[in-house]
Amino acid sequence: MLAMRSAPSLLPLLILLCMLLWCPSMNGATPAQGTQIQPQSLAAAVAGVNKGNWADIEHVIAIAGPTQGTPILQDLFRNSQDTETKERIASYLYRLGDREDIYWSFILNQATLAVESDAPFPHPYDTKGKMEDQFSPGFAAWATTHGMSTDAAVKAEWDRYNKILILAVTNDPRAIPVLRRGLNSPDELIESISAKGLAQLHDTDSIPLIVAACQRAPADAATLIGEALIYYDDPEAQAAAETYLPKAKFGAIREQIRIYGDGPLIPMPRH
Repeated sequence: MLAMRSAPSLLPLLILLCMLLWCPSMNGATPAQGTQIQPQSLAAAVAGVNKGNWADIEHVIAIAGPTQGTPILQDLFRNSQDTETKERIASYLYRLGDREDIYWSFILNQATLAVESDAPFPHPYDTKGKMEDQFSPGFAAWATTHGMSTDAAVKAEWDRYNKILILAVTNDPRAIPVLRRGLNSPDELIESISAKGLAQLHDTDSIPLIVAACQRAPADAATLIGEALIYYDDPEAQAAAETYLPKAKFGAIREQIRIYGDGPLIPMPRH
């Protein structure tokens, strides 16, 4: 995903994350494709991974091939001291078919910590449920209580979003219990990502839980959470999606599904 920069607001990054979650241009490509220049050598790609250039994880495979590149990424995972780098290597290896428990456990543990956070969503909502472009007093108080600046707290929250998204795109049904817990997060964007992960897994038993999350949420948040319901081939889910999404957005996502047929999350690597 993305590295969070210091900023007075999470709103621009929220918009970008929503685009990444269901933008048609992402279909058939991983986040690195089309956005990064491929290194000229395998050594440069490995060095890039060690420096936190996560697009170079894919470049290692592109240059060396899966047979030679996979052991290199395994070594990078074992030797890395950076949690985010390890998460992305584990996710990439897992989605390429390397299902060793060490990768799954690392991804699952990080996502579990993320959904257990009591941090609220950084932005407040007005009386009509519209998100405002400022920090909420509750989020500022949470940051202070945890000895963090608001910018540092936003970065920590963005990191949590990434952890849950990394779990969701594994497409592993064992993620379902953690994603369901995410539907009860005090952060509505965590609820939204969790809902989309459950839709990606076609977990129809979670439809009532997603609808309940929409019912509890302010209007803008209910729209984000409700997007997941469109991806279920289920009358109850479709009816609820029409309730919580503006007509134009509902129609646009339905058309995207008709054309591309993919789920709500970034597709897996295709090698």
